[in-house]
Amino acid sequence: AANFMQENPNYEIEISRTPFAKYEETIRTILAGGDVPNVIQVNDDHVKFYAYSGWLNQLDDFAKDWTVQRDDTYVNFWDFNFYEGKMVSVTPGVKVREHFYNKTLLDEAGLAEPSEKWVDPSWNWDTALQYAKKLTKREGDRTAVWGWSISHEAAAGSVMIDNAIAGRNDQYSGDGLKFMAATPAGWEAMQFVVDLTTVHKVQPPWGINQKGANVDNLFRSGQLGLWYSGSWQLPTMQDVDFEWDLAPNPMKVEGNTQASLVCYGVPSKAGQPLESGKFAAALMEEFTAKTWALNGFAIPVVKEYAEKYYIQPDRKPSRQTVITNGLNYAYPPMFTVYTSKAKAIWDSSYKLTWSGEATAKENMLAVKDEIETILAGK
Repeated sequence: AANFMQENPNYEIEISRTPFAKYEETIRTILAGGDVPNVIQVNDDHVKFYAYSGWLNQLDDFAKDWTVQRDDTYVNFWDFNFYEGKMVSVTPGVKVREHFYNKTLLDEAGLAEPSEKWVDPSWNWDTALQYAKKLTKREGDRTAVWGWSISHEAAAGSVMIDNAIAGRNDQYSGDGLKFMAATPAGWEAMQFVVDLTTVHKVQPPWGINQKGANVDNLFRSGQLGLWYSGSWQLPTMQDVDFEWDLAPNPMKVEGNTQASLVCYGVPSKAGQPLESGKFAAALMEEFTAKTWALNGFAIPVVKEYAEKYYIQPDRKPSRQTVITNGLNYAYPPMFTVYTSKAKAIWDSSYKLTWSGEATAKENMLAVKDEIETILAGK
């Protein structure tokens, strides 16, 4: 913002910050009122719903004159910003989901480092499970080192389902109408994650694994071998005193990943739409990309800037290109107008699977019809 005002002295920008946990409720209340900001962050799972609700301006008239255009970007993330053929948001940066590994623990267990390639059949679910079993260390009734942790969150289940089923999908089909978690490959993927805890005993139990910070601390303290997380963790990992690095997510049928998108929109009630569109354009340009890349916040979606700024030789780890290469295999989640409502149902059912009350198959089939009715907008 300071740089934008320096280059555009007729503009003055005030920034309003809201804690993430309260953001969605707060911004919807503001949008329903009359005094709205000129530019807002839009959580990626709600972009389509905001557009459907008429809360976002179309940006096409502004975007045609932007310095950055579609062919300059990883197009999956440019295309995400369209609703019914119109651009309704911008995605300047993304955060890629991948695996961290404790190289010191791998060396002690006599295990080779995982492949750096995003599609490598040798680095698959079964191989990673064997790694996890060798990495897990028990001292009597206590587990001193856990082999693997895949977050219980919906996004983790989505990636596993995507990689178990060929084609562009996650827990929902590419057209957003079918509940893929309620297919054999879908529920087997979800059950695989839970079984790491309940059957194989290589993953922390629900009470630990459901809290992201708990697992983060396990890895940082050298008590976790393989950790499914994301690029946003890199800035906080620089002072860890053991050797660690990055690997793609283990594959099954295919080897994709998901990215969390950092999206911004111009509210339909914005009092200065022209000026807001100009600032939205600036969020896509080099200064912003460089700033976010250097502090590790997000990977620029403009290919030139991602390659130019995100890889930093003086920063850990050595395999930073796993993240930038991952952008070629990363997709936005299959969000539609209706998926955020469906997510609450399927995520609750996923938690029941973790509790052992029923299998993933039973839980997903139990909500299949309800979810597909929601996805159809009925």
